[in-house]
Amino acid sequence: MSVVAEQAGELYALLVDDVAEVMSLSSCDFEQNPPTLPAAWSAYSTGIYRLQDRLLAVLDVRKLLKLEG
Repeated sequence: MSVVAEQAGELYALLVDDVAEVMSLSSCDFEQNPPTLPAAWSAYSTGIYRLQDRLLAVLDVRKLLKLEG
């Protein structure tokens, strides 16, 4: 399965194991990465959302794809 992401006008297909659900989240609930977030996650995350029972890390597509700029 793949998820398509747009970055700088280009489309990229990211291979994923599973898509559990699609959510609409309010930007006012977006937070910076907490210091307790493991480095492997924070290196590729722009921030997090705190859900009822878990954290949702927001991927930084530019860093994930190692794009310049």
